[in-house]
Amino acid sequence: MKFILTTHTKIPENWDSNLLKNNSSTSYQLSSWGRIYQKSYNSIPLFLEIKNGDDIVAQLMVLIHKEYSWKNASFLADIVGKKLKMKNTLEWIYGPIIFDSTDQDEILEVLLNELDIIAGNNNVNVIRGTTPPRLGMSIEKNFKKFGYNNTPWATRIINLGNDEQVIYTQLDKKTRYDIRKSEQNNIKFEIGSNFNAILDFNRIKNSKGKSKHADKLTKSRWENLYNTNNGKLFLAKIDDEAIGGISTLTFNKNLLQHGVANTKTSLLGGTFLTWNLIKWGIKHNFQTLDLGGINPNPVNEKERKISFYKSKWGGENYEYGIFTKVFDNTKFKLATVLQNPSRIRNFLKSD
Repeated sequence: MKFILTTHTKIPENWDSNLLKNNSSTSYQLSSWGRIYQKSYNSIPLFLEIKNGDDIVAQLMVLIHKEYSWKNASFLADIVGKKLKMKNTLEWIYGPIIFDSTDQDEILEVLLNELDIIAGNNNVNVIRGTTPPRLGMSIEKNFKKFGYNNTPWATRIINLGNDEQVIYTQLDKKTRYDIRKSEQNNIKFEIGSNFNAILDFNRIKNSKGKSKHADKLTKSRWENLYNTNNGKLFLAKIDDEAIGGISTLTFNKNLLQHGVANTKTSLLGGTFLTWNLIKWGIKHNFQTLDLGGINPNPVNEKERKISFYKSKWGGENYEYGIFTKVFDNTKFKLATVLQNPSRIRNFLKSD
């Protein structure tokens, strides 16, 4: 079968509405997700469409990042990165979206071949993408054929088509106890209704000294995501003070937990938020809640705690891949050091 692939630099007509034809589509493949990074870091969104005749059988939005991965680099490191042409990366999340699985292998081959061409034309040294969890891992062979390495990853997806009481009774005794206890702590569940919500969220999330100001990315995420129907910020508050938050993607009847922020309190704000998010999703007729990525083979205590916390909410475990292709390993290793000032200091100390 002959497939025709077209790479668009402008948003194709009906790009976003076409995504609704596949129940695995999320906000990560929306045109607005590309616009966020285009406005914030001058990244370049590209829209890949594959057609069979007049029918679109697959689409994938990718971003060519020129500055995003180097946002913390020093002035000198930035100059070196430009001089050696190793700053550009090509990335995507939860794609491709395939509408006709009959010819999935051939469709993937067409896409991956085009990504190689795009990388060559744009001085891209690293391609990195994550596949939709519900696509499964049968596609790993296609990526390996094109020289990608796979980092196995996973997520828990809760079926919100179930009744609230059904989900609650399926939780273990300790989780149900924590929910009841959190509800006794006078915590309020709020949807962020103005820009202060994302500032509150960032303040909690970046409490360890990272930037807390309203930078371009913060403003763009609010304007193009959390202040739209494609994303929402949910906050837990005590006396009008935010003690926790969940940033959530809300497209195509799929809730997807994009980020979590919690203060260290004994009020069980995280438990309160997650349970209220589940109830909110059921009330608003969402079909699934994706709790976000976990390492299926945790390597440290932090990863083990994250994995345990998400597993206690039940749902079904889905594995997916983080696929990475490096064209020049020397440049990749050097770029990894230069992108982060602390890595440069550690590298110099090791000598």
